[in-house]
Amino acid sequence: MFLRSFYSVARLVSADGQPGTLRCVAVAVASAPRLEVFVGRRSVTRAQRAMQTVSTAGQRGMRLLRYRVELVRHDFRPRVVDAGRQLTCRAYLQDDHAANSTTAKLIVRRTLWPIYTHDATQPNS
Repeated sequence: MFLRSFYSVARLVSADGQPGTLRCVAVAVASAPRLEVFVGRRSVTRAQRAMQTVSTAGQRGMRLLRYRVELVRHDFRPRVVDAGRQLTCRAYLQDDHAANSTTAKLIVRRTLWPIYTHDATQPNS
């Protein structure tokens, strides 16, 4: 699974049934942001694992806190019915207003399986 960007339209390309890693990351300095991930209108946030780190910089008494929040899923398997839908990662700040979002068009390529046929008119070898 990989993300491509053409003419400012990002595309996430995946093969049907093949797992890939989906990551939604936000960084803020005021407080830890809240993240949500959607495929179309369907929230897939609960299926993601949340991780948060806090780092500090600056002198004692004037430290800057930097919050990094990440939602990750290593076995993300978009379905063929999701093809063409928007995949959205949205970050919310403390006041619960959307601060930023990133979207990508979901491209799901079908996996073709070989079809075996048996011709009853031919003798078995």
